[in-house]
Amino acid sequence: MWSRSIPIALFLVVIGVLFVSTAAAEAKTIIVDDDWAGADYSNIGEAIAAASDGDTIRVYDGIYKEANYVNKALDLVGNGTGTLIDGTGKDHTFGFTLMGGGCNVSGFQFYYWWPTHEFGAIGIYSDGNRVFDNLFYYNARGIFLDSCRSNLISNNTFLLNQYGVCVTNNVDDTNISFNIFTEPRGYGSYAILYGKSSNYTIFSNTFYNFTTSAIGIHRSDNVTVSFNMFEASPLEEGRRIGAIIYECTDTDIHNNTFVDCVTALSIGRSINTVIEHNSISDSNYGIMVYPAGDDYMSIALLPRFALTF
Repeated sequence: MWSRSIPIALFLVVIGVLFVSTAAAEAKTIIVDDDWAGADYSNIGEAIAAASDGDTIRVYDGIYKEANYVNKALDLVGNGTGTLIDGTGKDHTFGFTLMGGGCNVSGFQFYYWWPTHEFGAIGIYSDGNRVFDNLFYYNARGIFLDSCRSNLISNNTFLLNQYGVCVTNNVDDTNISFNIFTEPRGYGSYAILYGKSSNYTIFSNTFYNFTTSAIGIHRSDNVTVSFNMFEASPLEEGRRIGAIIYECTDTDIHNNTFVDCVTALSIGRSINTVIEHNSISDSNYGIMVYPAGDDYMSIALLPRFALTF
């Protein structure tokens, strides 16, 4: 006959094995430094290859001329502007391509990612990523998103990029908040260019010294643009448009401030657009509306503006 003590002993052994396995699987921190022998790796790519979901890769100061695919849920942490992801000479690629979802990217400077077509510093093709506290300096595209959802872009600084954040198709439930966009560079440039997507928020960003357009949104629905600051270049050059809304449905634009624009808001062929509680000053035109016909467009201009021309 089995003793009652034997099943109990087996149970305790199983619990012990599970505990050891769980401890072994705990997330680890991997150190990357390009000039310190004590680091785990000298380049980011090797660290990514060695990492598992949930691990942190801590990248110290240095110049990293790498283009890496990230197909795991990792915390990629730089050391501030001294951790430079240099795109000089790179083409048809990104500094980081986020494919696995659930990544956090913070504390990096991304410089000179000027590849052709739809590439740039960071490419997001997966869900649930967070990109925050980075500097994007002089890139064709700072962040490019396609076919993904539930991503957060927050507290970044974008300086002299052709496009700060560029979105193509089916980028839904995304939040772009508390970023600073300064001097989008080049003809036809945008701080944020967003298209063919749904349910996203552009909140409490600062757009400064732009000569083209700060925001361009087209063929999207359920968009909120709120509590942003738009201050165009004081130079009398360029079109200096705060936000362009084109062929959109259910757009809410409220509590924004527009200064020194040629046109603060340009609304074209859009349905159910609500504009309220915005301040527009020192601008040639406050709101320009381009309907395609009375049956196509419905604009709600609520009489609660603080307008100064």
